[in-house]
Amino acid sequence: GSVKSGKGRSTIKFSADETATFTCALDKARARTCKSPYKTKKLKVGRHSLLVTGTDAIGNVGKKLTISWKVK
Repeated sequence: GSVKSGKGRSTIKFSADETATFTCALDKARARTCKSPYKTKKLKVGRHSLLVTGTDAIGNVGKKLTISWKVK
C-alpha cells in the first residue's frame, strides 16, 4: 500500500490480485468495510496504522496488511 498525507489527513491506497472486498481498522479500532483509496479524517500528530483485510468472491480471507505512517 501507499500513503499520501497532508494537513493531518491521509489517503491510503491498497489493492488485491483479484476482485475482493476489504475491511479496514485504523489505529486498532474495530474493522469496518472500506475501499481503496481509504481517506482519513484529520489525525493527531504521531504514528498511525491501518490494518487491511481482503476477502475474495468465494470467501477466502487474504493475508492481513498493516500500513504504517507518521503524521507531522
